[in-house]
Amino acid sequence: MSNDPLVCHDGGSPRTTAFEALLLSIFQLRLFYPTLLLLTLVSLLRLQYNRQLKITRTTSAVPGLPSVPNAHPYFGHYRMLSDPLRHSFIFRDHATPSGISSIWGPGLKRCAAVLQASHARLVLRQNSQRDFSEWIVRHGRKSLGEDSLILIPGGAHWKSVRKVVARAFTHNIVRDQRLVIGKCARELVDWLEWSCDADASRGGGGGNDAAQEPIEACDFFKLYSYCVFGRVAMGHDFQSIPTNKGGIQRPHPSSSKRCMPPEAEAFESIVANIGLRSTSPRSFMNPAMQLYWIPTRTNRAYWKNSNMVDEMMGLIIGNQLDCMLRSSLQKEREKENKSFEGCPAGENADSSLLSYLIQSSLEKHFSIESSSACPFAASSQSRSTLPASSSCAGVSSFQFPSEITPAARKKIIEDISKILRTLLLAGYETTSISLSYTMYSLANSPRCQERCCEEARRVLVRQKKDASMNSSHSSDGDGEDSFDADDDDLPYCRAVLMEAIRLNMPVIFTTRVISKDLSLETGNEDDEYGKGSRVTILKGTRIVINPQMIHRDERNFDRAEEFVPERWVRWDEGVGRWVDRDYNAEAKKSTEHASSLASSIATPPSLSSKYTIENSQADCIPAANPANFFAFSDGARNCVGRRLALLESTLLIAELFRNLCVGFADKDFQLVKKVSFVTVRPSSLPIKFWKR
Repeated sequence: MSNDPLVCHDGGSPRTTAFEALLLSIFQLRLFYPTLLLLTLVSLLRLQYNRQLKITRTTSAVPGLPSVPNAHPYFGHYRMLSDPLRHSFIFRDHATPSGISSIWGPGLKRCAAVLQASHARLVLRQNSQRDFSEWIVRHGRKSLGEDSLILIPGGAHWKSVRKVVARAFTHNIVRDQRLVIGKCARELVDWLEWSCDADASRGGGGGNDAAQEPIEACDFFKLYSYCVFGRVAMGHDFQSIPTNKGGIQRPHPSSSKRCMPPEAEAFESIVANIGLRSTSPRSFMNPAMQLYWIPTRTNRAYWKNSNMVDEMMGLIIGNQLDCMLRSSLQKEREKENKSFEGCPAGENADSSLLSYLIQSSLEKHFSIESSSACPFAASSQSRSTLPASSSCAGVSSFQFPSEITPAARKKIIEDISKILRTLLLAGYETTSISLSYTMYSLANSPRCQERCCEEARRVLVRQKKDASMNSSHSSDGDGEDSFDADDDDLPYCRAVLMEAIRLNMPVIFTTRVISKDLSLETGNEDDEYGKGSRVTILKGTRIVINPQMIHRDERNFDRAEEFVPERWVRWDEGVGRWVDRDYNAEAKKSTEHASSLASSIATPPSLSSKYTIENSQADCIPAANPANFFAFSDGARNCVGRRLALLESTLLIAELFRNLCVGFADKDFQLVKKVSFVTVRPSSLPIKFWKR
């Protein structure tokens, strides 16, 4: 009997193996050359993979620095950077003693990460060029526009767009919106107080043991930030905060998600879509996720949401632009003693930041020259006329044409719509997340809630009295509770916000591309690098800056892991209020009079003696260095809406804790974060409020 495997033992025809059958099929179907080409391509890709794997394992991205291990051959350490739980592994565990580490970016771009505040400050102030992966740029510009401020790498184009936006966010312009913001805060707190009364009556009592329905913090504060953005930035009320006007029963705040306006939900879907298409490795190789014209369910939903947002913004911007043009023409006709119908009743051409954006955009497009007396006054040869309420106090004093062509009108609306999309992403999302983290910190710190309450009751009561004496300070025509205060009047509440976002940043990280070689210290005399040893990071290297890791480092802040708002403010007995601390003056004083510093600390007033020991320990903390705080970045690319974010958040904190307390709905709650595009938010944060 034959032992040949190709010969059947029963004397039948030869038996073929599976491999031979596959080869036979390839030849019969004429697939030999395509198969050979495919195998060659796979082999080349495998060789490239092995080569890049060897580079990441044996070579440091920045020569002279320790390399973070476990880099992907194609994506580098990007997935680690996108996971907050692994940031300590990158920024601390494999860094020099001064906090510098070497990491690989997507496409094996050479990157370095810094942890020391002085290094981060140096990078941010000397460099404005940013670098994104081509996936983020492609999908971000598709949704936010080609001129999105956060996606322009740098250069003259970025400066021109930044200039248009910055003019609408000057200190005086933002401060003028405090009454509008205060009304939004009052409406939200009224809604909460109504729900607290309803919960208490249903549960048979009040306090933190009442049968209260939990509120999802992020969804709840989105309603507030969207309300503020609509009224302040766009001059439009989206009615995102339910009121009792019109006899309509208000929903409970626990159903905040169902109260979200459809335009806000559409924009949220667009932002989530950017993250899904640009940061998920599975999406990179999926044509349906990269090509928007394929009629998939995801793409159809994207276009539906995008069109909804475009229509909403186009309508609001167009109405405001037309109103401003009518105001200009009305002024011209009044000078000629001719009658003309101006803006319809209820419209105000200069009531929101949108009007300043329109004026800046018009100046940019029509290149209107400024005079020396008034920065935005037009030349006498211009055919345009001043708006009805123009003045030299701000952007609204320049002249613009009383008529523009349809093409120019369309261009203006498109440009401002893109700016508003970026501002909505940067402000609406981050503000709601920041307020959520603030509630998390305060729920863990009842003593800070008491101090917020003391300041709010002392300041807002005085401001309310002042407002009642001056009708021009009243934000409500119906005599509702209103006040004329800003964040400078509430330094402790502002310090609470700053301390909360110091510990939990709503933005994951930022990058800069250095424009020249950068020399940084690597260690001290006790480490392997030697005292004063330095490393030179070459021009063109990307620097990754993670503000939260910097804020939680003991080299940058004392008791860095603790929530202590008193590091930002102190009680001044001379003026009888909290004031911002002067880091440089206190540092000098502590050096000269270290022994008497603790005894010179003033004791702030307190609602009770319950937290006397904790308060005294907090009051003794050294002053924080504001230059080490990067929540709003630093340098030329700092957050353009910083003033507005601080103002709207501080006013809400004061209004909330004047009469309310906050706590966790679950006593065993543990904070878990998730990344969505460029933001880091709580995966869930169920909280409850009750009256004092």
